[in-house]
Amino acid sequence: MGVIINMVISKKARKLFAIILAFSAVTMGFVHIPEKAGAATSTQFYKVNFEDDTRLEPGYSASQTINEDGSAEVNFGHLQGIFYFLPDTQEMRESDYKHVYVTYKGTGVGDVMLYLPTKSDIDLSDPISSLGEDKHNQSENLAAEGTYTTKHYSSSDISIKGIQLFHLWGYGPTLIFKSIVFSRNELTQKEINEIAGIDASVSDYDTPAGFMDKNDDAAGIVEDITYDSTAIIEGAVVQRKAKVVLPNGYSEDKRYPVVYMLHGIGGNETSLYYDNTQNVFWNAAAAGEADDIIAVFPNVCANETGKPPVDEDGNEKFFSLEHYAAYDNFVNDLEQCLMPYINENYSTLTGREHTAICGFSMGGREALYIGLTKSEYFGYVAGFCPAYGLFAYPPNWTGVGEDGMFGSEAEFKPADGYSDNTLILIVKGKNDTTVHEQPYLYHSVLEKNNVPHLYYETLGGDSENAGTGGHDGSVYKHGLYNLITRMSE
Repeated sequence: MGVIINMVISKKARKLFAIILAFSAVTMGFVHIPEKAGAATSTQFYKVNFEDDTRLEPGYSASQTINEDGSAEVNFGHLQGIFYFLPDTQEMRESDYKHVYVTYKGTGVGDVMLYLPTKSDIDLSDPISSLGEDKHNQSENLAAEGTYTTKHYSSSDISIKGIQLFHLWGYGPTLIFKSIVFSRNELTQKEINEIAGIDASVSDYDTPAGFMDKNDDAAGIVEDITYDSTAIIEGAVVQRKAKVVLPNGYSEDKRYPVVYMLHGIGGNETSLYYDNTQNVFWNAAAAGEADDIIAVFPNVCANETGKPPVDEDGNEKFFSLEHYAAYDNFVNDLEQCLMPYINENYSTLTGREHTAICGFSMGGREALYIGLTKSEYFGYVAGFCPAYGLFAYPPNWTGVGEDGMFGSEAEFKPADGYSDNTLILIVKGKNDTTVHEQPYLYHSVLEKNNVPHLYYETLGGDSENAGTGGHDGSVYKHGLYNLITRMSE
């Protein structure tokens, strides 16, 4: 049988109970759900036990395998499905569940339809037969996702006793169900993560409303700097520019962690600034979700001009190996020139435990490369919609292919001794048609190399206004917020 929980916890004791029950969850199978504001009791729910609560319809059944972690892996074929019902007990027959939460991920193509029964008086001893001819109504489809996603379904007029998942045409996807939860009341994503056994600190990537907006009360200042670089032309000094974002109330009497954030292809030190990326740092700090941070927006195109190269006719060679090589050279400019300048001229907390590197698109590719090959400098590494190029690839839609910055996938990991003390984050826009599946590829290789890291896919935006899920600021700022708030944990 699954797990039923209904607990009353005082506000004063809640924190202690959370600690005790978090430990108990490992050994006893219980999960603590905090009280909702103003509620007398916590949410009552039932978590499906995939061993006991599965029902199969002869001739139309998908195949199910129970994994070691208790999740259910279901392979859907043509006209195949699977049912999950509440167990046949007096308590479940009298239950009044109005919500279903399905947490899953998967591979393959094609959607799986989820159906809710149209009546409450289902005979749980023979539920499929008792559904009758008018079995159920279709709700939202489930499409294969690369990372765990939770879908919410509800019914205002009936008590939900079970669900059916069904695939119509052709060979369908393989879905892994982490949990299916029937609930009396609505649950938060954090609560669902706790029930499913997913670490909320890893999986709960929600961003608050307005985290990207301008807020004069939270704003710090932005300074323009020019520094000497000896990493551009051998034997010469080239002056290069960057913007330094200082927190509200910056003082030389205090030291601050540093985030180096790298722009995408064709940008410069002004790109992130004019996209108002600094607001994410300032708002998170003002809300107490992140520390006061010094952020550095450099020009990642580390050639003599800081711009795309041009051909004989003066046309920019935007997508070209020569242009990409200038970005790849930034690692030398950063290590030898920019970082020493920042630490000498600003009140920084030095050391990898106080230093992050992250970036968007081409900057995300460079941030992952630099962060993993220079592990002695960076305790936090993130790529937001990272571009092609860490591994070899043939010419893509740009007409350019590369040999890959890493000689092999096996090299894609922090230096020895740093895997367990480096926070690595990769974020993919759900509708990104620029870098396509590269972020997922990088995540998959880290998994194969047994490198601890965080990965999620998002539409971006905030809790009130979803983003596009594309290759843009709504996604990379979402990732940035999740990086800097974790630097403070």
